Amino acid sequence: MALITYADKSALNENAEVANNVKVTADDMNEIKEVVNGNANELDDVSTNKIVEVGSNDNGTWRKYANGDMECWFRQEVDVSINSQWGGLYVGTTSLHNYPQTFIDLPVVLLDIETEGGWQALAGRPSANGKTTTSNPGDISFFRGTSCGLVSFTVNVYAKGKWE
Repeated sequence: MALITYADKSALNENAEVANNVKVTADDMNEIKEVVNGNANELDDVSTNKIVEVGSNDNGTWRKYANGDMECWFRQEVDVSINSQWGGLYVGTTSLHNYPQTFIDLPVVLLDIETEGGWQALAGRPSANGKTTTSNPGDISFFRGTSCGLVSFTVNVYAKGKWE
């Protein structure tokens, strides 16, 4: 299939039998020029969000961007005894390990909890102790209606913040 040239477009526009909605307008040509030539502001935005570093260590994986953003993530296996009574529930708390890189400000942290054998407990993050820091996502507590010994969980942690 041959490319349509500017001469083809001119001939198309001058043909009275061609419907107006098919003809190429000056706005269409300007839009095409912007796409081909690029818009400097849009290109600057893209260049500041480019990935400048990706790595991993024993604590997980990270990705740093030119605009100062950083993402870190890891999976951690934890075993928790859920046997401390708290009102009508039982609770067990454990610490998570450090991020693979340190943030300069508190990051936003998302947790996902996996367990085998169905629902074992609900999870939450205590605000009084074990708070999120620039180097650690903090403690995580597991709640259930009955006391139990060790329960195994996989905790998936994703954090996004600034590295510079």
